[in-house]
Amino acid sequence: MVEATMESPSTILPDELIIEILFRVESSNPFQLMCVCKLWNSLILDPQFMKKHVGRSLTEIKDLHNKAKEHYIAFQSQIVGNNPIMPQEQVDGDDHEDEDEEAAAEEEGDEGEEGNEQVDGDDHEDEDDYDKDEDEEAAEEEGDEGEEGNEQVDGDDHEDEDDYDKDEDEDEEAAEEEVDEAEKGNDNEEGKEEDAEEEDKEKKLLMNIVAQLDVVLGNVVGQLNILDTIKVSQLDDMLVKTIRANLLAQLDRVKCLKSFLEVYLESPTSSFSSSQL
Repeated sequence: MVEATMESPSTILPDELIIEILFRVESSNPFQLMCVCKLWNSLILDPQFMKKHVGRSLTEIKDLHNKAKEHYIAFQSQIVGNNPIMPQEQVDGDDHEDEDEEAAAEEEGDEGEEGNEQVDGDDHEDEDDYDKDEDEEAAEEEGDEGEEGNEQVDGDDHEDEDDYDKDEDEDEEAAEEEVDEAEKGNDNEEGKEEDAEEEDKEKKLLMNIVAQLDVVLGNVVGQLNILDTIKVSQLDDMLVKTIRANLLAQLDRVKCLKSFLEVYLESPTSSFSSSQL
């Protein structure tokens, strides 16, 4: 059971428990840190660790590095130098078509001239009356036919207007649907762009942390190499051992955190290639 736990800790310990273990690790205890480092791969999918523990670890590493640097400089020149660098936003062109329909009805009345001539003979008067009756009947028939024709024309006009209004409504509905679809598409694209920007920002932040750790690592290794070549008296030997122990503890933390971040950035399960985060 012990061997299985060491080889595949994520199959035995849940991520929540591993996070608790990480938070309880003493920053000054390299052995505890190295043991927990073996479990870090199981935390790659956990954003809580990335946002909290990595930031805290980086802060502690920088603090240790500054202290070790001060002791190292004091050892070399007996002068404590601490010069931290302070990082520095339709018209639905409802073209309201003002349809002003002008209906001008022109009435023409022709007034007939009354003749002053008197027609002698009853026969002529009867003929005139007969002709007048025929003319009136013909006029009435023509008027009826004209009204029927006008009613038919009006009916056809109303049908054409109804068809036109129906087509206009369908066109407006289709245009509104297209606008809605276009807005939805724009919202989706904006959401994807925001997600991509957020992921790119997170990736740059982690890469910047890795670059900072590289600088710290180079400084620590350089200081350790110099300490190995310095010959000191027995009086200064205890001071050298203290400085060396601090540098080694810092070296373990830097390597551990840097290794994890590199694994996280290259992992196919990280937030840059997976939607699980």
